[in-house]
Amino acid sequence: MPIFGDTTSGPDEFPASGDRALLDRYAITENGTADSISVYAGASSTSGANWKGLIYTDSAGAPGSLVAASASAAVSGPGWVTMNFSGSPALTTGNYWIGVVADNYQASYGEDASGTAPDVVMANGTLSFSSPPSTWPGTDASYAVGLNVYVTYTAGGGGAAVAVLLHQLRTQGIA
Repeated sequence: MPIFGDTTSGPDEFPASGDRALLDRYAITENGTADSISVYAGASSTSGANWKGLIYTDSAGAPGSLVAASASAAVSGPGWVTMNFSGSPALTTGNYWIGVVADNYQASYGEDASGTAPDVVMANGTLSFSSPPSTWPGTDASYAVGLNVYVTYTAGGGGAAVAVLLHQLRTQGIA
């Protein structure tokens, strides 16, 4: 299956905390549907935390509307944590903000010491783990690092733009 994002397991890490989300922007080069998202848990990670993967649209270089939040997955220590999406969220060619939100602090998000613009953005305690908001709650800080996160997707689907719009309307209670 094709992927977009960063498949490296960087040597640095950023501490997770309840309702703290980190996102990084990556481009997908074809239409598709999201299957899963994987985030690297840094070397100091211990068991006890749960994560959800997130995909937000790009809105003029910043996170915009929620496309999908994954099912939660338990972090058992350092290594890749893979979380599945339900409903085959549609993706169209372009930029997306992908990342993770935690329910508590026992694990750290893996990252590279440097990243490319735009920077990784953080919502610090303002993005609900239990119910991720339909729009990005705002950036509390940004960092010039690279978040170790990637999305696995199924290529294809010419009607993906309509499906993305319909999903966004449903998450806002309009459709």
